Amino acid sequence: MRTQTTESPSLPLNTSCLLFGSAALLAACGGPGGASSSAVAAACETSSNLSAELCSCVSEKAEERLTAEGRELLIAVLEENAEETERLRTELPPSEAMNAGMFMAQAPAACAEELGFNAVGDN
Repeated sequence: MRTQTTESPSLPLNTSCLLFGSAALLAACGGPGGASSSAVAAACETSSNLSAELCSCVSEKAEERLTAEGRELLIAVLEENAEETERLRTELPPSEAMNAGMFMAQAPAACAEELGFNAVGDN
């Protein structure tokens, strides 16, 4: 398995943790009913270097592809919430935790391509 050691301008700063981190590095926060797509977008905008438009696209994809718990995991990773990370790591099946991690490693690039962006700053 190869890990990413440099930051990409089109991916959040936590990409290396999300890409190949163990389930212990993946987590999320949100309400008891699960994280909404708007909560994903807000966490993305405040915790990454992605534009609001890219974060909106990412949140839509998260709604389609991740469970509510997976979205919670995604949010906690973006917000670097260690307590929630640990809690969810112990509660979620490893496959679900890895799905959320791989989602954030792939979704921003897919959204950038769909929106015609070459980099985060292209608007």
